[in-house]
Amino acid sequence: MKTAIVFASTHGTTILTATYLSEKLLKNIGLIQLLEAEQKVDLTRFDQVILGGSI
Repeated sequence: MKTAIVFASTHGTTILTATYLSEKLLKNIGLIQLLEAEQKVDLTRFDQVILGGSI
């Protein structure tokens, strides 16, 4: 099962958390940082999506 972790990080904590989560899940993980995405993100190739953002 492919999982996308889609996130936006203002001060860097969210990217650390997304990276940590991807290391724990281990398999078929796509890290997508929205602020650095150069084009539209195609989520149709993923079975699950995890959203993360700063508060």
